[in-house]
Amino acid sequence: MRKIVLLIAICVMFINANAQNDNKIETLKKEYLTKNLELTPQESEKFFPLYREYEMKKKNLRKSLRNDLKGAEHDASQASMDKIMSQEQEILDVQKEYVQKFRQFLPEHKIVKLLSVEKEFKKMLLEKLKD
Repeated sequence: MRKIVLLIAICVMFINANAQNDNKIETLKKEYLTKNLELTPQESEKFFPLYREYEMKKKNLRKSLRNDLKGAEHDASQASMDKIMSQEQEILDVQKEYVQKFRQFLPEHKIVKLLSVEKEFKKMLLEKLKD
């Protein structure tokens, strides 16, 4: 019985640690984007709820794509390739959809800059993880 309780406690601690890391990364990203896109408080208020929605859609599509890529390694058929290409297009379509939504309150130069700032953040994060 003690072993089960100990195992459950360890699992809970691990889950909490992961959630805290995710929150830290999200906070860092929010600060990084705000600073590098030079978002005003009004823009930030509108941008981040929409941006989180955008990120979640892309994340789900990429997860599905990764799973299909793994499956395609074993099934190198035209249908497999067509499905992968379709998913890549879905990711692009989501990007296009949210660019239109961002245009409602952000100037064009900030939207264009968003793509490069996202890449810079990922690069910076990877470098920090290496250390």
